[in-house]
Amino acid sequence: MFKFQPRLAEACRKGELNLKDNYPVVSIVKGMTFVLVELESLEALERVGLSGFSLSSEDVGLDEGWSRTFVGMYFFVRCGNGPDGESQLRTRMIEGKSCITYTACQPSSTFDEHVSSCLVL
Repeated sequence: MFKFQPRLAEACRKGELNLKDNYPVVSIVKGMTFVLVELESLEALERVGLSGFSLSSEDVGLDEGWSRTFVGMYFFVRCGNGPDGESQLRTRMIEGKSCITYTACQPSSTFDEHVSSCLVL
């Protein structure tokens, strides 16, 4: 991930944040794959930026038959729960030179099980 996010890599080397060694890879439909990167703070999410590098199916090690796919990095921070118990997330999806920032919500009982969310733009 350091190749794709040099500002996160620098902060990790300086001891300003902690990053995991491995991240889940999910394909929500054939042809659309995301690497899910949970970050520890909004400050860490602010460091996520465009790198000009795109992940490929070879980079994430997809199973045979799933290699023709879009691959994006989906960064998120858990921001507590809303009034109805839904998980509140701040997110940023990066693919090469493209970035989408939004807020997502999902009932907290299902987020971890299904790794899905509804989007609030």
